[in-house]
Amino acid sequence: MQLNSPVCSLVAQACVSLLLIVGVGTEAGRDAIDSVLTGIGLQALPWNQYEGGFETLVAGTAPVFWLFFLLTGVSSLVLRRRDQGRQRPFTTPLYPLVPLIFISVCGYMLYVSVAYARALCLLGIVPLLVGIPLFLIRGAKHAPDSH
Repeated sequence: MQLNSPVCSLVAQACVSLLLIVGVGTEAGRDAIDSVLTGIGLQALPWNQYEGGFETLVAGTAPVFWLFFLLTGVSSLVLRRRDQGRQRPFTTPLYPLVPLIFISVCGYMLYVSVAYARALCLLGIVPLLVGIPLFLIRGAKHAPDSH
C-alpha cells in the first residue's frame, strides 16, 4: 500500500515532540535537561520562572516560530525581486508595504520572545540545529532536479 506521505518525517517529528513533552513536562525530564546543560558548562534552566508544561514549551519554541515567519516574509521580497517578470497566481495588496510590515512585526516578536525565554530558547534551537545536518544529508539524496 502506497501512503504518499513522508512517513519517516512524521515519525521523526512525533519523536521530537514526545521528547520535548517528556523533557519539559516531567521532573525527571527537566532534571535530565539540566544535567546535560551543567555537564557542558551551562547553567540549569530556571524552570520556576515559567508557568510549566505547555506554556514552557511555547516560551521555549516561540523564537524559532517567529524566526521562520520572519524568513518567510523576507523570502517573499527576495523571490519577487529575483523573478520580477514571472506571472504570479495572486497579488500582494499594497506590495511591498504589507510584507515589510509583516517582517517588522515578526522581527519584534522574535526579539520579545527571545528576551522572555532567554536560555529556554534552547528547547527550540537545539532540535533545529540537530535537524540541519540531517536535512543536508537527506536533502542531497532527494533533491529534485532544478531544470
